[in-house]
Amino acid sequence: MKNEIIKRSVVRYINSENREIKFNNGKGCYVYTDHGQKYSDFVLGYGPVVLGHSNEQFNERILTLLPEGIHFPGFSVHHDAYLKALFHNMKVTDDLLTIFMKTSSESNTGAMRIAAEATKRKGVIRCGFTGWHDAQYASSVPWHFPPAFRNTVRNIGNMRGISNEEEVFNWDTLQTTQLEELLKLKSHQISSLIFDSYQLSFITEDDLRQAICLCRKYDILIILDETKSAGRVGPLGCLGQETELWDMLVTGKAIANGAPLSLLIVKEHLREATIKAQVGGTHSKEVMSIYCALTTLEIMNESNGYATLRTIGERTSTIFNEIVHECGLNELIKMSPILGGALVDITLADRLYNNPQTLKLLQTFFLDNSILLLVGHPSFISLAHSGMDWNEWRSQIFKSLAKWKKVL
Repeated sequence: MKNEIIKRSVVRYINSENREIKFNNGKGCYVYTDHGQKYSDFVLGYGPVVLGHSNEQFNERILTLLPEGIHFPGFSVHHDAYLKALFHNMKVTDDLLTIFMKTSSESNTGAMRIAAEATKRKGVIRCGFTGWHDAQYASSVPWHFPPAFRNTVRNIGNMRGISNEEEVFNWDTLQTTQLEELLKLKSHQISSLIFDSYQLSFITEDDLRQAICLCRKYDILIILDETKSAGRVGPLGCLGQETELWDMLVTGKAIANGAPLSLLIVKEHLREATIKAQVGGTHSKEVMSIYCALTTLEIMNESNGYATLRTIGERTSTIFNEIVHECGLNELIKMSPILGGALVDITLADRLYNNPQTLKLLQTFFLDNSILLLVGHPSFISLAHSGMDWNEWRSQIFKSLAKWKKVL
């Protein structure tokens, strides 16, 4: 009998010898394979791990909570305690409703359903990668590339809910003129704009505010997706505190240091639509992820973690760019701290964005030199990177870039 895990290519790590790398354990900012090889980890499960792997303080606190149980018939006092801690000392003043989910794909889908119920319109404008469900994924573009290189529309076939009155539109250029033209033509079909906060690495906050004001003129609801930034840039992400900017807020990834948890936070004026939409499921009440989220929030606050991540991101990028200069690759590649530095992003010369094989080779060379670092997607920083061997990091980057330069 064949027993195989079906994996998308983005979660399979293949080295230049065409051998899949399988991971066995992690400690701090490193992960180890089944053969004991160590890798510097800037993927961090694609962002959920924020304290570092097997953080001792985190583990000890979770162990004290486990005897309480992990799944009750209804919601628990631990859910209440987490929300109280999350909103404590925040500038949030609106009355809010919170729905507990496992992934942000679910939360974004739930938000879109609530928006459709509230407006009686089913169309959606999306800006950024907001999940793998059909209306968030089909007929989409390479959202992690700069706007000028989002020419390819992908995932066209075999998807549901993206035609006629349920049409989904891409605000991919981040130009207000494109958005305004779309709203003039299609606002009668559109319920909401769903905005991925990662796109703030391509436009200014003022540009976003202008776009939101434009949507408000047409009674379009705003869904702010802070999946990549919540728990990293701040407890509610980049702009989550700014409640005037959104009607629904999505958080996820780093908020529970690797445990699956996402929050869909809804404003009071959408209460009736939220109840009618019946968003939620069996595992909405699960408590293990709440223990992890509460513990993560406590440690981040106690350790001044959000500021620490920014400092580490700056240092990581500075060293990377020093090696770029040594290799004579200044005109081709650069690493930038983004969203304050809790994430880092590799930017490339224009001609390289149209050459996926070159990008794949670069990521493979990083892998061959024991680095897990993403190309064409932001990479992530954990608190544990403060204890990284920076000389080793320099050597790994130099070997990777020198090898890449030879094949350019």
